[in-house]
Amino acid sequence: MHHQHLADFLTELAGDRETEQQEDVMDYRSAHGFLTGLVVGPVTVDDLTALDYMTAGLTDKASPDARNNALNSIRIIRSEIDRQLNSDEDELEIPADVEANESPMDSPLADWCTGFVEAHFEHEEHWLDTHEQEVAELLLPVMTISGVFSDEPEFREISANADLVIDMCEQLPDILVEMYLLFHSADEKKGGRQ
Repeated sequence: MHHQHLADFLTELAGDRETEQQEDVMDYRSAHGFLTGLVVGPVTVDDLTALDYMTAGLTDKASPDARNNALNSIRIIRSEIDRQLNSDEDELEIPADVEANESPMDSPLADWCTGFVEAHFEHEEHWLDTHEQEVAELLLPVMTISGVFSDEPEFREISANADLVIDMCEQLPDILVEMYLLFHSADEKKGGRQ
């Protein structure tokens, strides 16, 4: 239900997407990717700031009740993501599938990855502060699937290799755990979860 609260809130604020601001409101999949990026990344961002970003600054246009429900949803979703990233049993659930015969770059997973990339861009200097090379390598699959860089030669070449891109999609949960541990648990990364 909490997922639905956030999805409904974003849909309501996006409205008919008549204005440029409404166009910039994230959909639920992008928002989940964004929240995952915030949990994985090295910078702590409070829930209201995250919500403001996801709604392109339209948060105050909603009723206080709707805003509080959305903030509660964000808290619960972030907690779920954090738990899954720290679990030896549960794999990170990404609420976006790639259908058979569908290009990942044209799928809902691309929207999710775009949200994640936005979380990275918001604090890029901190993401690349330490372990720059390793972080860049781990981000490559997310950036490729997002399609954000599809015009760049390096990404065009990777995108043209369908098997490689599908492999990237399958590896995403493990890649995100590795990135999370890189930022949050150096000791656990050395001796803990593989």
